[in-house]
Amino acid sequence: MKIDTRKVKTEYRMGQWTQLLREKAGTGESISVFCNRIGVNKNTYFYWQKKLREAAAVVLESSESSPQSWALAVQTPQPKSSEITIEINGCRITITPETNAEFLAKICRTLKNI
Repeated sequence: MKIDTRKVKTEYRMGQWTQLLREKAGTGESISVFCNRIGVNKNTYFYWQKKLREAAAVVLESSESSPQSWALAVQTPQPKSSEITIEINGCRITITPETNAEFLAKICRTLKNI
């Protein structure tokens, strides 16, 4: 089996940029200040922001596709159910109203580092 190194590299970089965009959102800094602080050109920031938005739109549009390693796909719950299912690379987590919030927060922190 041949490994597509370009795809692996792109997915890795998308994961890095996903974390950076989340970090930026949490700082309240302007894009200029954030980019200067991390040593990135603003055009590079906007390039990856656009790429991530486009990739997320593709995942959301295609209910048949499996999620990429950097993306979460949330299945629509059945009308009678208040469950939410999140699937990442074949690992499925179902959240119900009874799910412990602290446990869910730990799972989210772990997934953020994947």
